[in-house]
Amino acid sequence: MSVSSIAAADGIVSGKPRFRLDGDRREDLDERLLRLEVCRRENGLDTLEAEFVHWGERMGRQPGFLLEGDHAVRLGTTLVIEAGEDEAQATLFVGTVSRLAGVFSDGLPATMRISAENALMKLRMSRHTRSWSHSDDRRVMEAALSEHGSSATVDAPLAGGHEQYLQVNRTDLATFWERAEATDGRVEIDEEGRVQVVPRRQSDRAAVELEWFDDLISFEVTADLAHQRSEVQVHGYDRHHKRGVHGRAGSSVADAESPNRLTGPRVVEDLDLDAVEHVHVEAPVTDDRADDLARKLAMQRARRFVRGHATVVGTPGLRPGDDVDLQGLDAHFGGRYAVTSVRHVFDRTDGLRTHFACERPFLGDGGAA
Repeated sequence: MSVSSIAAADGIVSGKPRFRLDGDRREDLDERLLRLEVCRRENGLDTLEAEFVHWGERMGRQPGFLLEGDHAVRLGTTLVIEAGEDEAQATLFVGTVSRLAGVFSDGLPATMRISAENALMKLRMSRHTRSWSHSDDRRVMEAALSEHGSSATVDAPLAGGHEQYLQVNRTDLATFWERAEATDGRVEIDEEGRVQVVPRRQSDRAAVELEWFDDLISFEVTADLAHQRSEVQVHGYDRHHKRGVHGRAGSSVADAESPNRLTGPRVVEDLDLDAVEHVHVEAPVTDDRADDLARKLAMQRARRFVRGHATVVGTPGLRPGDDVDLQGLDAHFGGRYAVTSVRHVFDRTDGLRTHFACERPFLGDGGAA
């Protein structure tokens, strides 16, 4: 699917975003917007920073501060930002205003900066010490969310059970993120604040085609062996049977996700490097769980073999978990990538542009040794 063909679905635009506060349209914010940046990540925490003109002429009144009184933006306000028109409309951000900042500089008009976060903000502001016995990752994640009136749907494969799991003086958000990563899951939140954990490589959308010198403005990409391993071993202990527990996963894990491709673990193995990672922190109590953890950790490392950062024309519908197909590049780096994070940036010079990070576990045909 090319960028031009997804205009109706993903809203490729250069115009200003549109604002709603507590459901009310705020055209004054549209007009006074100087700069906006929305960040979306695989961990589900979306953030916003925006800056507005705060001084100027007011209808029928002397010049003064603009975003006060009936026009003020208040902490705790629900903020929705959209871009695009008609079928091309897409939601850039849904969240709660969490910070206000005034900027008053000598010789420059006053500005107002606002920051906002989505529904996961509540988990960041709560810290607990507690334990679970004979539990699994779904129960731990549900507990972290239920404290704040939310619920989770976990579609990602569970990492298995815990004989005991401890949350020690830690935020609920950190605990939730850790267990979501252990399931090899990506966190998604809809506009109503419902949380879903899905497999990281599950996407029901066609790849977005981006052509260099057209929709793809710039792309910098690196294939790096520094963090690649030929094998991952996970170790634990079964105290009931008083024996060590061990699991392992090698290059075949990456080969299964990228068949007939040159993956990072395969290159390390072919170079005959002694690159084995030993993991003890998860403390599995069964061999099956240790093997499952080893496979997930090995695959997560392998996916980071080839990583890139791109700038494209404004595409507000692009989000983590989507696939992009980068065309017009060389044999090493062209082709399909998974998007891991997205930044939508608006300013009065370039309009709306989209920046994204992406990764994949293989190097193209031109990279074979």
